[in-house]
Amino acid sequence: MSSVVLFNVVLFLIPFVLYAVYLFVAERNPFHLSSWDKKRLVWLGVAGVLIIALMVGVIGPNVGRQLFGRNEAGEAASQRP
Repeated sequence: MSSVVLFNVVLFLIPFVLYAVYLFVAERNPFHLSSWDKKRLVWLGVAGVLIIALMVGVIGPNVGRQLFGRNEAGEAASQRP
């Protein structure tokens, strides 16, 4: 359970990390609050939520696909060592 939460937190933080790298490359200090205005923080947060939603939409339907040894058609899944 904690790995799922950690995975989602990392996904959410991706836009913030990329923006910090951009600030560093643009020779602006990412550690000053003046570089992080409210409008950008909102958009970075929205981008983080969209990344999580996209990953849930892509990964979510595939989780547990072979639950209980059955595939999508209801047939017994092949056992691989």
